[in-house]
Amino acid sequence: KAVSTLTKIVENVDVLVGNEEDLQMGLGFPGPEVESKSKLDPSAFCDMIGKVVDKFPQVKVIATTLREVHSTNHHSWGAVAWIDGKTYVSPTCELNIHDRVGGGDGFAPGFFYGLLSGESEQEAVNLGWAHGALLTTFPGVFCGIGEFSIIKEFVSAKIAGEKATLGNPALGRLFDFAAEVGLVVLIHTDIERPFPKKGQVPIFARQTKELFM
Repeated sequence: KAVSTLTKIVENVDVLVGNEEDLQMGLGFPGPEVESKSKLDPSAFCDMIGKVVDKFPQVKVIATTLREVHSTNHHSWGAVAWIDGKTYVSPTCELNIHDRVGGGDGFAPGFFYGLLSGESEQEAVNLGWAHGALLTTFPGVFCGIGEFSIIKEFVSAKIAGEKATLGNPALGRLFDFAAEVGLVVLIHTDIERPFPKKGQVPIFARQTKELFM
């Protein structure tokens, strides 16, 4: 069910960010035929790109981060992107990790910013790589630079009588602010939850659709 749902979504996008496991578990692709020499070797990821593009020919960009974990606080860090048929690999660096949560989420907006602002493809990859590294190596940065987390159940309480939905006007005000100042907004929602009865559309799927209409 998840693969079927995600496939329908990916049929309408032109940029994908995710690793080999995401492509396998989320979209049902078989594993790579090429074995990577290390976690920083993009060979296995690049081997799967052809399969993705064959199934989703409208996709123009596929990217992921590369991470070699030596210990809780010592990671080697990199990134790779396939853009219009060419592969771009970031530099690699050694990170003194403060909190690893948000490295991939940090890569995505930095990468998107580079693509949208007219930077070269290599510079876009490097911007994502640098932003992800920044978020994982400084305390408090994950919620403070270029990204903030919103829990709709908390926001809804700011407007009397409103329920916690994706259509809540309080969320709308925050989206308007993000548009005004140029923030990238990443929306995370559980499409399939709460689980609907047979024949019913999942409530968050309906709300997500309405959000963009």
